[in-house]
Amino acid sequence: MDRSNLRNVIAMARDEEEKKIHLLRAFDVAASHDEVPDPYGMADGALEEVLEMVERAVDGLLNALGVVDPSDT
Repeated sequence: MDRSNLRNVIAMARDEEEKKIHLLRAFDVAASHDEVPDPYGMADGALEEVLEMVERAVDGLLNALGVVDPSDT
């Protein structure tokens, strides 16, 4: 999701829901920016890079939610 998508989702949300809406990469502590790029039409390897971004961000989201990584048990 990019900032345009974020604005659209926030516009549809009720006031109490707005604080629950975040860009996924906001949970990636290593991210230099918080948007996930669309790899369509990009150079070879872009899909893998985007997948790695999403995986790191999901790990951060799960950590923020207090979910234990099954590989850590």
